[in-house]
Order: sequence, then structure tokens, then C-alpha cells
Amino acid sequence: MIMKSTKPIQKSAFQTLIEDQIHYQLWANQSMIDSLKAHPAQKLTAKIPSSYETIYDTVKHIYQVQDFWFKMIQGKSYDFTEKEYSTDELFEKLIQNSNELNDFVCQLDEFELQEKMEIITPWFTSHQPRYELIQQIVTHTAYHRGQIVTMGRNLDITNAANTDFNFYLLMAKPKSEI
Repeated sequence: MIMKSTKPIQKSAFQTLIEDQIHYQLWANQSMIDSLKAHPAQKLTAKIPSSYETIYDTVKHIYQVQDFWFKMIQGKSYDFTEKEYSTDELFEKLIQNSNELNDFVCQLDEFELQEKMEIITPWFTSHQPRYELIQQIVTHTAYHRGQIVTMGRNLDITNAANTDFNFYLLMAKPKSEI
């Protein structure tokens, strides 16, 4: 007889926190994209003084960095080749990547979340637990979503979605998960 290990029926607080964060990441990215879609591409490519010149460039950076770290937590290599997308293609790629990231993270067990990943990049090499890399994705994206709100205000974009984590927990998190 072969014994197979099974995942615990009840998840730990640690797993729940990581899942809440990654569900939030998907929701916040979708909320941001939904509010940006209400504006013409010309407004999203208007130059504004910031760390990235345009809202489009900032969304592209969010997508590229999220995709990079997603590959790292999967133990895959990343293709650093620069690609160009239309605004709609970029929005679609970010949401597709966010959905795939969400699905991947939610199937990880506690051991897999704590597993140290070898990260080799042109900038640094490290060994970090997968959960720290997931937190990097979430916090990095939140930082740049905030920049997009500020950039948008300079372009008279006033419909920015509220992507605060507590707002997600209180208003958007499915009640079945509370």
C-alpha cells in the first residue's frame, strides 16, 4: 500500500494571510485596470514627471516585475527581452498574469510557501522563502498603483479605484472566506 500525504483540511493563519494577499493583488489590479479603461490611450501615454514617464509605462513595469517574480516563485527562468503592447494588450496581460499567479499561489501548501527559492538575476543572487517573494510582488505593485493614482490626478483622472487592503477585506473579499 502506498501512502500519500494530503494537504490539511484547515489552512493555517500563515497560509490564509498569503492567500488573502494574493487575492487582494488580483482584485486591486483588476480594479485599477477597470478604472483606467475609462480613459483614452492618449491620456495614459501622456508624459508626467514620475519614476516612469507615463501611466502606461508604470502599468507595464508592474506587469513585467510581477511576471518576473512569478517566474522566480515557480522556479523558472525569465526572458528579459523588452516587448511592446497596445494599452488593451498590456491590461489583458496584467490581468491574465494576476489570475495565473493567484491560482498558483493558492495551490501551495505551507511547506511550499516556506521553501527557499534560488534567485539569480543580472542584479543579485539570493535564496529566499517563496512567501517573501510573494510579499515582494504585492508590496511592489501597491507602491506603483499609488503612483498611478497621483499621476492620474495630474491628468484630471479622478475615478481611481480604492485599492486599500482593508477596503478589500471589508468590501470585496468573498463573504464565504471571512
